[in-house]
Amino acid sequence: MSLPYIDQDTRDEIQRADNAGTHRDIIAGKLGITLDELCQLMGWPQWKEVPAATGEDFDLFAVERLDGVL
Repeated sequence: MSLPYIDQDTRDEIQRADNAGTHRDIIAGKLGITLDELCQLMGWPQWKEVPAATGEDFDLFAVERLDGVL
């Protein structure tokens, strides 16, 4: 899939909106593209959110137990 062409004036507008704190997903929606496509077009990093760890996934004292094993 090829990315749409965005002229320099539009790129400047996008950058101003981003600098003003407009959420990038809103900007992408107004352009009719996905957030990933917007980031690719603008050369912005594409971060994926990592789900928060629940109490079951995270064990603060695991290192201490493993230290005794090693």
